[in-house]
Amino acid sequence: MAKLSKKKKIDLEEKKITLIKSRVADQRAVYRVNISSTHSTLSLDSIICGDAFQVLQNYPDHFVDLIVASPPYADKRTNSYGGIHPDKYAQWFLPISRELKRVLKPSGSFILNIKEGVSDGERQTYVLDLILEMKRQGWLWTEEYIWHKRNSYPGKWSNRFRDAWEHCLHFTKERHFAMYQETVMVPMGDWAKTRMN
Repeated sequence: MAKLSKKKKIDLEEKKITLIKSRVADQRAVYRVNISSTHSTLSLDSIICGDAFQVLQNYPDHFVDLIVASPPYADKRTNSYGGIHPDKYAQWFLPISRELKRVLKPSGSFILNIKEGVSDGERQTYVLDLILEMKRQGWLWTEEYIWHKRNSYPGKWSNRFRDAWEHCLHFTKERHFAMYQETVMVPMGDWAKTRMN
């Protein structure tokens, strides 16, 4: 795969967005990485295209503040990256999560966007399996957020509702980590006064 020399830059001021379409070797994911300005070989807000497991090995321990990843889902998009069988998904992802844990700062966070699929009318359990395996690896499962997908795949099924949301699982290395809730707070409104009485 491409080495670090093949990087694309996003220029937000000119609103130019470079889209990277890549068939990623060995079923690895593509990650957008915000790199500290102290790292001399990469500019801020670089996109690194390559095998995530190999690319992560180029970075020192405790280097990244935040990792947001949406890896391939089990048995999906097989034409793009081959798919991973649900029974093998956790074991496939653990080498990557080990490297993510290594490069993440003690105060950092890892957000994993993932959604289990449906097979024979039943939800698969590979996301639950992965959570348990990551906990055994030393991760703390701190919180879960929901990504409400307003443009989700249309459809109607006799035994379930449409998939209009996905998990955003929040993992940390330590119980005390950087969290800036004030930046996303919104006023509660007048109804809060009556409810608090």
